[in-house]
Amino acid sequence: MKKAEVVLIPIPAMGHIVAIVEIAKLLLQRDDRLYTTVLVMHPTLDPSTTKYNESLAASTLPDRMRVINLPRVESITSDTKSSNWLSTLIEGQKPHVKEYVSKMRTQFELSLDAPRLAGFIFDSFATGLKEVANEFGFPWYAFSASGAAFLGCLLHLQALHDEQGVDLTEFKNSDVELKIPSLANPTSR
Repeated sequence: MKKAEVVLIPIPAMGHIVAIVEIAKLLLQRDDRLYTTVLVMHPTLDPSTTKYNESLAASTLPDRMRVINLPRVESITSDTKSSNWLSTLIEGQKPHVKEYVSKMRTQFELSLDAPRLAGFIFDSFATGLKEVANEFGFPWYAFSASGAAFLGCLLHLQALHDEQGVDLTEFKNSDVELKIPSLANPTSR
């Protein structure tokens, strides 16, 4: 029986980590040959997220699931602009993710019983890590921890741009009301 492992990587925010951990658990229920590893980036956005990560390490996870805390990114300081924070974090984590993938490949070569890396699932805000998956030749998928309405809004805006050639920057500071199919009850002003 061949074993396969999926690596899931959320951004370091509570709702994203919880959602990815739950998806990892659901995947395990689908197939006994599947293993999951959640790689958690640091620093986190708030202290409650740090406490949750610590509780994960102390909790009893399914046998075929691991949660690994990646090393802190030293280039993130209090001086890092909030607009660059996430991209700086993701860039800083690439070497750590590469190192993890290299270790997994070595582990598989040393023991044919070890699970083989099958692919990645990235948080939709962490798809900058796709370069690592591409470099090693693994498929990757994006996971949206946001609600369906938000995802529908993003897809609708992308369709306006791609299919109708709408310049979305024209909506900045405008009074135009967009009809977005995924928002059944639009909010009023």
